[in-house]
Amino acid sequence: MKLFPTFFIQLLLLSLPVFGQGAELVFAGIYTGRNLTVQNPAVSGGYCTNEVFVNNKRVLGYVAASLYEINLSFLKMNDSVTVVISHKENCTPKVLNPQALRPSINFRFIAVNLDGNVLKWTAQGENTTDIYQVQQLVNGNWLSTQKLLVTGKGIYSTPVRHNVGLNRYRIAYKVTEGKYYYSEEKDFDLPPANLAPVAFYPRNVSDKMFLSREVPYQILEINGKLIKSGKGREIMLSELKTGTYLLAVENRKEKFFKK
Repeated sequence: MKLFPTFFIQLLLLSLPVFGQGAELVFAGIYTGRNLTVQNPAVSGGYCTNEVFVNNKRVLGYVAASLYEINLSFLKMNDSVTVVISHKENCTPKVLNPQALRPSINFRFIAVNLDGNVLKWTAQGENTTDIYQVQQLVNGNWLSTQKLLVTGKGIYSTPVRHNVGLNRYRIAYKVTEGKYYYSEEKDFDLPPANLAPVAFYPRNVSDKMFLSREVPYQILEINGKLIKSGKGREIMLSELKTGTYLLAVENRKEKFFKK
């Protein structure tokens, strides 16, 4: 099921001149039966908002109040709506409930399976503007290893690459506003098969570190604070300051020195 894939909240924050004396704040979505509430900062000589348009219709002029409501009740349910707030250049109004222009989310995972090295899942309530992430637990932290665009069909499969030992995976569904929905976790235990532990070099790094094979990794400060993470055989480290750091790989941590 698709949740209005062509209409989703777009906080554009356009800084466009309005007759040479202001800027515009633009929101787009659909009418869900709710109005928008706007915080209107005070500025020298008055308040921030100059006027408000809904679908090119002027609905409010100058608003002399720190908080106001944009009435959308003249629209029909599920009508597309574009709200333009014209405001002074030295301030920006804040819409407190932008989610009012997005329909309720009814997403859920139906099933998740790990078949060897292929992760499969089904879901319903998707929105094609959202994305899936395949996440793997590495050294106690969830690391995103793949991103997949939503097709709207609700059926997915993708290969995963296991490390020696216990591998734990989950699927994350990220909606436009940044909220995540997580699947159940799936485990796969890969026993050693004469596979040597991942090696790295050099231990005294100038700008780049090399791993003996492609694996998930993390770069940590000596106190354990995460600096960066990823998956690959080369790690760019030129941005680090001189000092001692930790490489976390294959559930172990190794010290190295950045010149």
